[in-house]
Amino acid sequence: MAKKLTDAELVSEVQQELNRSKHLRFAFERDWYGNLLFKQGHQWIVWDETGRRFRQKKLKPWIPQPVTNRFASTLDALVSLMLRVQPDMQWRSDDPNNESLKSVAETATKLVSRVKDMTHFNLWRQTLAGWLTYTGNAYLVNYYDQEGGIPIEVPIYRCKQCGNEDLPTGFEEGCQECGGNEHEYSMDSSTGAPKQVQFTGGSVRTEVASPFEVFMDFSVTEWHRQPYIIRVKDRTLEYFKTRYGKRGEKVEAGGTSTLGEFYSSSLAYMASGPGINPSAGQVHRRPGNAEVWYVRRPDDTYPDGLTAVIAGNELLEKNEELPEDHAGNHFLPVTQFIFDPIPGSAVGKTVASDLRPKQKQRNELESLIQLITMRMANPVWIIPYGTDVEGFSGQPGAVLKAIQLSPNASSNPQRLPGENVPSSVMQWLEKIDNDMEEMASVFDVLKGQAPAGITAGYAIQLLIERGQSRWGPLFQRWENGMVMWAQQVTALCKEYMPAEQLRSILGEHGEWEVGKFKEESMAGLNLTVEAGSAKPQSALSEQAMVDQLIGQGLIDPSDPQVKAEILRSVGMGKYDNLADWDMKDASREEEAFYKIAIAYDLAEISQQVQAMAQSPGADPQRVQSAVMQVQTLAQGGVRYREQIDNHMIHLWAHKRFAKTDKFLKLSPEWQAVWLQHITQHAMRIQQEAMIQAGAGMMPPPPGAAGGPTPPGKPAGSPPGQAQPGGGPPEQVGASPQGGHINNPVNMGA
Repeated sequence: MAKKLTDAELVSEVQQELNRSKHLRFAFERDWYGNLLFKQGHQWIVWDETGRRFRQKKLKPWIPQPVTNRFASTLDALVSLMLRVQPDMQWRSDDPNNESLKSVAETATKLVSRVKDMTHFNLWRQTLAGWLTYTGNAYLVNYYDQEGGIPIEVPIYRCKQCGNEDLPTGFEEGCQECGGNEHEYSMDSSTGAPKQVQFTGGSVRTEVASPFEVFMDFSVTEWHRQPYIIRVKDRTLEYFKTRYGKRGEKVEAGGTSTLGEFYSSSLAYMASGPGINPSAGQVHRRPGNAEVWYVRRPDDTYPDGLTAVIAGNELLEKNEELPEDHAGNHFLPVTQFIFDPIPGSAVGKTVASDLRPKQKQRNELESLIQLITMRMANPVWIIPYGTDVEGFSGQPGAVLKAIQLSPNASSNPQRLPGENVPSSVMQWLEKIDNDMEEMASVFDVLKGQAPAGITAGYAIQLLIERGQSRWGPLFQRWENGMVMWAQQVTALCKEYMPAEQLRSILGEHGEWEVGKFKEESMAGLNLTVEAGSAKPQSALSEQAMVDQLIGQGLIDPSDPQVKAEILRSVGMGKYDNLADWDMKDASREEEAFYKIAIAYDLAEISQQVQAMAQSPGADPQRVQSAVMQVQTLAQGGVRYREQIDNHMIHLWAHKRFAKTDKFLKLSPEWQAVWLQHITQHAMRIQQEAMIQAGAGMMPPPPGAAGGPTPPGKPAGSPPGQAQPGGGPPEQVGASPQGGHINNPVNMGA
């Protein structure tokens, strides 16, 4: 293993790598910047070889400079088409019989979905698609920010055997004091609620990096073989102080300005429309310097890789270990997207570079048409010389004086009509538009307009597929980039994110899932994309697919969550308000039950009543009163409203709650109470189904003569006094001879 570099040597080597990466790079940057100028409407420009800048083209003042930006409209349609490609990514186990790996795969898939929200996926993918379309290259920089998370509340657990209190992670392998495996929430004696501590975790970050910022070895065509990646980003001095503390305070304003840095800084202040000089000097910014972020693949000097951050001559951060992917290999946390690969080069090209000359040609042709219209298409007057007539009107027509040569010619003024624009010029203009559509394969049908004379659905679908097939390889590369991004953020979460934060992200099942996710290796997993999801999807096609799946019985629209997802997918989520109210009502009931269940130990209270009943000389009335109090407590944990509850949604929501980690931590007695409550809703649904399958008569009110008896409650029993086993109240308590007390949790809730 080679000797590691000192800080000064590392700073020097990074600067050398950066200088090598800039070699002959200006040609690519010129092309990228030119495309972006055309998008903004700066199209009457030329390249100045001396200053290596774009400048306004010098023309006579009377020459018009029209811009009909077909360039931007065509490429924006391509951006929109790309954003409709949303690959459905799923982690899957190579071994379908390995339940442990299948659990890790499900957790990783859910985590990718949560990270999308954390990184603002829907925002950065739009920026990413724009950079990719107009420059042919775009990058995602992924990292874990140790201080970027939001505060979360973490419960404190207590060992049932020794009373040791610790965070949930302290009980993953049993109690650290006694090794016991049974624990419960530690309760606050003053409030009666579980103890909690506030925990601030980090956050996974994804930043879109433009090709002006990213430097690498252009001769290495395979991304996974790039020896290093450098990102250069202009930052203010305040940023360095906030981000790097005392080390950041040493950073001074200044630094060298490269051509790419000039382009990046000027784009932020480049207004649309003609008349803005694109060759303006460097914009005035707050004092700052360039942040150089350097990641290096493992080699002899750094066997686990290297991450370093440099500003000026200051080394701000240094980490001699890169994150590991699901296969255990160190990776550079940067994702590359290429529009169209250039053979033998690590960078790509874009169709925008091919459309730009056509747009330039179109502008010049429109200028010619405007000149013809102003100079030749207007009527003119011919006035014989010597005619004493003045004050002609008819602007913008010109007045031409002519010498009368023939003695017999009329001396009156003559009006000559203007000439039309030659049809060949208009045909040429139309050909340019057709060429641009053909080059970009963005036809009218992809812009939402049916071609004239075509009304058949199959014909329109054929044109859509024709336009999309041209970009099939592009969609595949877009999909590959998204898969690489998902693999990297999953690895970052697994390696750096604390278990407490993962648990809060994954939700109610978090504790068991996080334990498996952290412990198990992901070597046997692969991130796959659902077939067909990498093609552009429309709302109409998605709705047709949903209808087909419902007809085949593969989707159950009676499931409230599935119904809500279907309505949202077709843009009709507003019609799910009623179900949303019922879901909130069920959640309130679950929360109220949980608070009572953790505040009272039903088993201990029942044991106390049991001891009271078995004690010599026990007062039967007092025992019966205590039994009724236990029954009331058990019934108070749940709320059953036969006429108000949406039983289908309550049943679904309550079953889901019964599968959560916090429910499984409750005592068996309280779990039995909740399961009995679930049975009530199931029985009511069954009764309603039987009534509907009968003669079609409306059922009488529950509890009335001939009406259905509320589940879990014997006929004729008063509200709140459901008796276990259907017996009268006096049979529930202990007998004078010391009979046992029936388990109160067997009652209907």
